Amino acid sequence: MLVVPPGHPLAGRRRIAFVEAAAHDFVSLTRGTSLAQRLALASSQIGVPLRIRIHVRSFDAMCQMVAAGLGIAVLPGAAVQPLVKALGLRKVELTDAWVDRDLLLGARDLAALSRPVRSLLDHFEDRRQSAQAPTRLNTGIPGPALSIHESNIPLCAIPPVRSGS
Repeated sequence: MLVVPPGHPLAGRRRIAFVEAAAHDFVSLTRGTSLAQRLALASSQIGVPLRIRIHVRSFDAMCQMVAAGLGIAVLPGAAVQPLVKALGLRKVELTDAWVDRDLLLGARDLAALSRPVRSLLDHFEDRRQSAQAPTRLNTGIPGPALSIHESNIPLCAIPPVRSGS
């Protein structure tokens, strides 16, 4: 989701391709974050360097900088909805395919998960079934995904992938 201040040239748009937004100044998370890496990759793919005016450490700070007129920002829509409303910002949907991403949760034994983790998985399943979110469990349905798999492979930390919210 693209977040812009009221009165910005893009504020009246409902949907936009990233290439159109790339001509404007941006507020970004710090360089090591997956979101900043995803934006850097997207800008390199369209051949337009991003004009980052400031790097900050949180979605809250990004929204405050956008509200102050320092630039526009790409953020997860659901994560910033309360901030967008509180600060009077405008949301513009990005039409690029890279804005959706698949999430994968892995566990050795789903039946052995702790109660809080099981509760989280149940929440994801409830959201999927209610069709209020684009999240889905397991594969086979087009669109953004959350897949849950049992595996005997030990879980480990995986470094951020350059292409992937």
